[in-house]
Amino acid sequence: MTRTTPGLAPPSSSFHAAPTIRPHNQDLTDIIQKGAFKTLKKKPKKFAKKFSFWNEDLRISRNKVNRLFKTYIKHKTEGSILEIIQSSGNVYRKERAIYKKLLLSTKRKAWESFCLNHNERFGFLFNLVFNRGSSENFIGVNPNNDPNNTIEGKINYLMDNFFPSPSSEDNLDYTPIIGHVEPMVLEDIEMVINALKGGKAPGLDRIDFRMWRAVFIHDKEFILDLINICFKFNYFPEHLRNAKVFFLLKDGKDPGLCTSYRPVCLLPTLGKIIERLFLLQLNKWLDRNNIIHHNQYGFREGKSCDLAIHDLIETIKIRMPSEHLALVSLDIKSAFNTMNWSVLFKTLESYGFPAFFKNFIYFYLKNRRVFTLTTF
Repeated sequence: MTRTTPGLAPPSSSFHAAPTIRPHNQDLTDIIQKGAFKTLKKKPKKFAKKFSFWNEDLRISRNKVNRLFKTYIKHKTEGSILEIIQSSGNVYRKERAIYKKLLLSTKRKAWESFCLNHNERFGFLFNLVFNRGSSENFIGVNPNNDPNNTIEGKINYLMDNFFPSPSSEDNLDYTPIIGHVEPMVLEDIEMVINALKGGKAPGLDRIDFRMWRAVFIHDKEFILDLINICFKFNYFPEHLRNAKVFFLLKDGKDPGLCTSYRPVCLLPTLGKIIERLFLLQLNKWLDRNNIIHHNQYGFREGKSCDLAIHDLIETIKIRMPSEHLALVSLDIKSAFNTMNWSVLFKTLESYGFPAFFKNFIYFYLKNRRVFTLTTF
């Protein structure tokens, strides 16, 4: 790691405004990416287990059928007498029936043997039976019922459905003015870094959490300096806002409907680290100012759906003997995607959020882009 990423730490004084952070962060990402691929330990190749039933007896029987078929066709084309044509045809059909019977029995015996001797729970056998091993990507939506629609066209149709272009009503009139924020300390970053789970799919930068953990161990002050520079300018770097998206078909849903797909966005891992550190700052301020209602169960530490259901049932038990009760359930469809950012910032203003939080959220939302891989 030390050899592949020399000279990481730049002086903090070299940054005078938020735009100067972007090229440095992009260069840093490129350096870490190169280091990651230089130090990558390649797994030894394993030969895939394939289900095969073909054997020498089948080959001999198939060749015999082919020879008899050619003889039968030759007699027909040469105008041989009827008895010879019928005789050669009967011999060919009899041998073909024997070959088909042998083929089916051989397949069955080979499959039974494969299943009995296979001990990998969710490996090749599972993928084969449930068609998970196929490399074909199927998108069932077909805009305008056009039979000539390409995969790219179908994916663009899904992208427009899930990520529509902002309307004029969504334009946010906000001018960020840098606000003060307490700098992060090493203990906070260590807590976030140590909680990262390796093996998660990376975003467009192709760098996973394990690499950033290695960089942090290599130079903790550098990572601390990097985070505090972003917070000092209340800025979320632009290249960390770009997401790679792919679509998963929900189980049992109609593949012809856009609502049957679940978009999954893969974001750069450095951006996720900065997000979590920002969340630490945000939660501290919310707790100090008692902003969140005590009955808010979602996205809160120590709260859960199970606890919400338990408290609801207890409330019903207590009040039911003496009061009439009614339960109203409201589910807002695509709540995050349909949020009006102007309304959000007016809400933040009404609760007296400091400039740092408003600025950071503004840059977090501004100019977000999603990309999809259309190589099939």
